[in-house]
Amino acid sequence: LILTGGQANRGGGIFCGVGTTPVITNCVITNCVAGSRGGGIHCQQSGALITHCVISDNRAPLGGGISCKGSPSPSIAYCTITRNTADTGSGLYSDLSDPFVTGTTVCQNTGSSSQISGTWTDGDRNDICCPADLNGDNVVDGQDLAIVLGAWGLPCEE
Repeated sequence: LILTGGQANRGGGIFCGVGTTPVITNCVITNCVAGSRGGGIHCQQSGALITHCVISDNRAPLGGGISCKGSPSPSIAYCTITRNTADTGSGLYSDLSDPFVTGTTVCQNTGSSSQISGTWTDGDRNDICCPADLNGDNVVDGQDLAIVLGAWGLPCEE
């Protein structure tokens, strides 16, 4: 399933309501916009299972990719959350929630100082990164290039 171009106040692509436990699997959620939370997906006190999905190029003030509010908390497994934009929690935003995240890549999200904002449980095998962000400031820019150029021509250690 490819979901694209959705718009809502919460959950531009998908809204998981209070007490629901939807299984969202093998989806692409892209180019969606939320006015407040969860550009791609918003889980409001929902125990959603989100697995094997690509959540990319979405935007919202809170949680460009996914936003979670309250308990129960969703589980996110084997997903790619990338190129989303938010003021807070560009990839994943958690508020009074504790999403369980495993085997998931959260990279190259922009607009905030963190890929993930709020509490979350690291279930292992996650890649929370930006491979070209050599100085770890969540921005690929001239400072990263300076690190490469500064090491240019130096022998590599084995």
